Amino acid sequence: MSTENTSITAGAQDRGVTITDLGDVSKRKPEEAAQGQQPAVADIKPEEFNELLDHVFGGAEKPKKKKEEPSPKADDAEPSPAPEPPKKNDDDEKAKQASPANQPTDQSAPTAIDQDALAQKVAQQVSATLKPAAPEPAKVTPGQDVEISEEDRRTAEVYRLMAESNPKYKGLDEQYTAFAKTEAAYRKEWEAKHPGKQFDPDAGEHVKFYEENEPAIEEDDEDDFNRAFIKAEAKLETRAEIERVKAELKRERLAEQLPQKIEQATAAAQDMLLEAVDPELKGTSLKDLAAKDELAAEIVSPAVDLTKRVVEEVERLWTPGLGYSIDLTNPLHKKILEEVGRLEQEIAENPAGLVPDGKKFAPLAEFTKMTPAQQAKHWTPWVDGAFVRAELVKTIAENTKASLTKWRKLAGVRKDSDNTPAAQSTPGQSASAAQAPAPTVAKPQAPNTKGGDDTHSNLAKGSKKPTNENEEICNILFGR
Repeated sequence: MSTENTSITAGAQDRGVTITDLGDVSKRKPEEAAQGQQPAVADIKPEEFNELLDHVFGGAEKPKKKKEEPSPKADDAEPSPAPEPPKKNDDDEKAKQASPANQPTDQSAPTAIDQDALAQKVAQQVSATLKPAAPEPAKVTPGQDVEISEEDRRTAEVYRLMAESNPKYKGLDEQYTAFAKTEAAYRKEWEAKHPGKQFDPDAGEHVKFYEENEPAIEEDDEDDFNRAFIKAEAKLETRAEIERVKAELKRERLAEQLPQKIEQATAAAQDMLLEAVDPELKGTSLKDLAAKDELAAEIVSPAVDLTKRVVEEVERLWTPGLGYSIDLTNPLHKKILEEVGRLEQEIAENPAGLVPDGKKFAPLAEFTKMTPAQQAKHWTPWVDGAFVRAELVKTIAENTKASLTKWRKLAGVRKDSDNTPAAQSTPGQSASAAQAPAPTVAKPQAPNTKGGDDTHSNLAKGSKKPTNENEEICNILFGR
């Protein structure tokens, strides 16, 4: 996979921030877990983290892929007579094969969400929110609403600044914008009629077009026009530099405020998670939870850890002006994009109660094409960090609650069976054979480690090595 780092903020491509992925908390020592230390980046395996993400973001009931059985050897299998295929008309078969529907294609089936496209859309949208409000586009005649070049947009802005200094140039920016759109449409039409040829605006065949459409400048006013143009262009450069400096100062200020903002957001998210998983856990610290309910600690602790990472990344990505970047090689970033894309689809189907009052829902693809005035009347989850944060925490909580409920039930059944008379050994029967069979739970393999005896963290300082039962719980939590 090629590395792609899409900048979320304007002019921040060269200031992309690299973050540390959430590692497999099963590799962390108990002392590190209790103190909230993060695992070393070198110890993180993306495939292990992806498995944890798949669990907390809804992989609980996902069907497991069956291990492929080796196909029997030709010598071992008994050949069965193949049924005689029905006879087909040769002409019909050739016609069917020649039809477009039966031709091979290199296009694979589309995935649910194109991660690269989503990242690009998010980058464009949030970047647009950081720019100063642009003036309303000039009114154009039907057929002229086409894209113009960055150079033409800059020229129109220079004309607008000229009008600020001299009223006689008022409206020139609108005239030029309309001309630029007409020229773009004219050029596109000419290129379609002359494939392979390059458009030359100075060619004789285009003289009439430019005479009829290009804004005219009086010859006796040309010198004054040129001086005004140079001054306005210099003013534009100065303003652009001022905006760059202001953006950098804003980024530094936001970076200073970010740690406190993240701390407050993660604390609120942890309370929300614990209460959603089990109301009795509200206000309980992880250390106290591990001391009084080891089972709950084993299930909830990794979810709390992931929640903190998710909240931190959402705060960074959805803070306009910070200069933080989407990293498509970061599995957490990709999972966040996927989840927000899923939310957008759900809201599009049933927006009632989710869209803020006074606004209309708009898919990101439409929202990015709107003017600032239109965007102010519409809403999409892609520009609402608080909504995204709350929904992601809710998703983690729902899946964690399902795991805790299942394993509490399983632990209770095993405890009862150990105390029943039926579990006592009888003559001629081993103790292990006399135990009541525990409910079986299908579990995939836990993520690979670097070898050695893995002791999955209990998040309690000085915690003991998990029992076999707790190891099974961790395997289910981390592996499915």
